[in-house]
Amino acid sequence: GEFFTHLLYGAAGVDSFQFYQPDMHRIILSVVPGRDADADRKTAVENALRQLGQLAPGQLEVEYREVDQIPRSSAGKHRFTRSDVSAPVHPVER
Repeated sequence: GEFFTHLLYGAAGVDSFQFYQPDMHRIILSVVPGRDADADRKTAVENALRQLGQLAPGQLEVEYREVDQIPRSSAGKHRFTRSDVSAPVHPVER
């Protein structure tokens, strides 16, 4: 998760962001734009999308959305990353 956070943390023109993985082959990047620094935001987002595309070339669909807000967790915290993908369960060898 920390890999994703470093892609946009502190980027000019980005008030908030979240990387969400709804399934194994898709990541949705949601960004709450800042009031200024449109060019900086565009460059930062393009860089993040390029790096995400390099994680699994041809196997990962990356979608970008500009949103008004990112919902907080039930505990009221902002989550930079979120995933609905469960880790594979490997049988225990005996």
